[in-house]
Order: sequence, then structure tokens, then C-alpha cells
Amino acid sequence: LRCTLSDCLQSFTELEELEESELYMCSTCKKKQRSTKKFWIRRLPNVLCLHIKRFRWQSFFRVKLETFVEFPLEGLNMHKYILDNLHETRGSGSGSNEYDLAAVVVHHGSGAGSGHYTSYARHEGQWFHFNDSTVTPCEPETVAKCKAYILFYIRRQFKVPDYLSIRNGK
Repeated sequence: LRCTLSDCLQSFTELEELEESELYMCSTCKKKQRSTKKFWIRRLPNVLCLHIKRFRWQSFFRVKLETFVEFPLEGLNMHKYILDNLHETRGSGSGSNEYDLAAVVVHHGSGAGSGHYTSYARHEGQWFHFNDSTVTPCEPETVAKCKAYILFYIRRQFKVPDYLSIRNGK
């Protein structure tokens, strides 16, 4: 199985109809009603950490999900996942919603209770593989082929939050 990071983000932000067990009580009609939910990203951080679901419960055990998630090394555009009416999407330069991959954490092993973690990180344009006390240079293609568990993206244009901005000398 394989999918893209865009597929995952799209799925995360889709409108979802809740199950029968999740009906809510309407205060007006006093009856349980079907409902929906939708996740939005309100404001983007300078460092975006995306955790890919790699484990699920099956009976009483956690099982590792082996789906390969294709992710961009550069140019992840988060524009379409942001709540439309906020400052992030208005008048922002194109780079303000774009990210480049800085690091990846990978889980090796078949189960949730065991295994080994390694990582890849980019420094001054060169990718490195970190495995315990060993650090080795690697090619971007190697990073792109790994089964990512956590992805760390850096915003192309860092933004200072509004509450930290200096406005007209105040």
C-alpha cells in the first residue's frame, strides 16, 4: 500500500460524519442529532511537525501500519489546509505557506512495543542518517524512500506571531 502526504492531510481535514455512538443532544429540540466534524489548521508554525499514524489497535494489541507515505523533500504547500478566513491565507507571500523537509524519524521493527528509531536530517544542504552513535551522509533519494514516522518541515519564510510584533512603536 502507498499514499501521499497530501492524501493524509486531505483526509485529516475532510468533513467527517460522526457515528451513531457520537450523536449530540440538541438543546433546542431535546433529541439526539447526527453531526459532523472537521479539523482545520488555524495558524501555521515555523516548524511543522507531522506525525504519521503508524500503529493501530487490533483486539488487545497494537499493530504496525506499513503503508508507504510519499512526502516531498521540498515545497510542501499547506495553503489549502488552512482555515480560509484567517491572516495566513490573505496577502501572504507564496513562501509563507511552503515548507522544506528538515528531518525525518523512522521506526524500524514490526511492533509498537519493540523496534528501533533512526532519523535523517539535513544540514547545509546535505542529508545525514543518524543511527545511534553512527552518522553517515546519504542521498535525498534514500530519505524519500524511508517509511516516515515523524516529519519535521521548516517554513521557507519565518513569521513572527502577531502578539510579538512591534506595532507603531507601541
